Amino acid sequence: MNIPPFNDQIPWEDYFDVPEIKAAYEKACLWYSNFRTMVDNSTGRKPLKILKGKVDDREYRKFLEALNFVGG
Repeated sequence: MNIPPFNDQIPWEDYFDVPEIKAAYEKACLWYSNFRTMVDNSTGRKPLKILKGKVDDREYRKFLEALNFVGG
């Protein structure tokens, strides 16, 4: 069986010439920076770079709704 690599095994910087990939990566880094304790304790994957900034309140609310849904 050919299992695809986890996201932390993909050299994302090699694809930054694609604007959508660069924007998604930077958004992931921003979320990681704001919630890195939870992410690090839950995933055990390679950390992302730290970016200063605030996540969008609307996206944060959706994130909490998803957590509440999967948490039962």
